[in-house]
Amino acid sequence: MTMQSSMLLPASVALAIVTASSGVAQAAQTIVGLWRQVGGSCQVTRGAVSIGPMHMGGDEWRCDFNDVDRKGDVVTWKGRCGFPEPFERATVKASLVGSSLHVRINGGEAAHWERCR
Repeated sequence: MTMQSSMLLPASVALAIVTASSGVAQAAQTIVGLWRQVGGSCQVTRGAVSIGPMHMGGDEWRCDFNDVDRKGDVVTWKGRCGFPEPFERATVKASLVGSSLHVRINGGEAAHWERCR
């Protein structure tokens, strides 16, 4: 190997690394945290929702999950929810759309939340 070709090899490896890393998709943004109805309060006692990796809830309801699946910006949990009625099986699907979180419980009407800051 000549000196010139040995100098080109590291440069070509560096170019391949930069090219490969620029093509890697960004990791999906976490939805764990405190959310509120659009324009609402960030206090859980006033309608805000706390989301953890395997649970979510507000002042008068709670869901606990035993299974979670994430595909891009869509998270699907399976577990049990109580409203405050006794806990029942539930599937909760949350979709991050821009800065808004759209959540459906058992396929019902979507709630639209924004992240508390």
